[in-house]
Amino acid sequence: MQTATAILASLHRRSETGEGARIEAPLFESTLSWLANRAQEYLVSGEDKGRMGNAHPTIVPYQTFAASDKQIAVAAGNDAQFARLCEALGREDLAGDERYATNPGRVANREELVAALQREFSKHTAEEWVEKVREAGIPCGPVNTLADVFEDEHVLGSGILRDVDHPTAGMLRMLASPVLVDGERLPIRRPPPALGQHTEESDDEGWSWGCD
Repeated sequence: MQTATAILASLHRRSETGEGARIEAPLFESTLSWLANRAQEYLVSGEDKGRMGNAHPTIVPYQTFAASDKQIAVAAGNDAQFARLCEALGREDLAGDERYATNPGRVANREELVAALQREFSKHTAEEWVEKVREAGIPCGPVNTLADVFEDEHVLGSGILRDVDHPTAGMLRMLASPVLVDGERLPIRRPPPALGQHTEESDDEGWSWGCD
């Protein structure tokens, strides 16, 4: 991803100045960049708050909760959303509590608030909570298993799942490219190779891909 972005930037530079560029995207630095807000938080404050799991270091509640059957993710990103979440949970008293009225207060009192919210979420299924919380205008969704993902209506209707006929393994269901070109999903051109299948094969130009 970083390399693709750098190529685009270099092409823009070439169109503006006529000069090319030598680009690099080191793996370590690319990985480091994914720390995003956690890195900047440390660089500004000098404080390492440790691992947060699925929670957010500076927004509460913005994390996963256990419903009666499985986990859901809830993102109440501001005070108004928090108040609506409390109403959806039937816990308007939490929104009225001065400890939780603002996000800084919720961050300072994270442990007590999250425990109270968790008690409510455990009373109903993920499907029930997702519907109710979304109706309140708050981002919310189930934490799906792979079985859930590949039974999802959007996934099934997207065309990303393809059946590919393999010469020895039979019909394989595979993920196609996520990229669309002119509105069409890129095809799977051929099935996965068998072990060693391409060791001695050559391409159309006669170049050998075999290794001694």
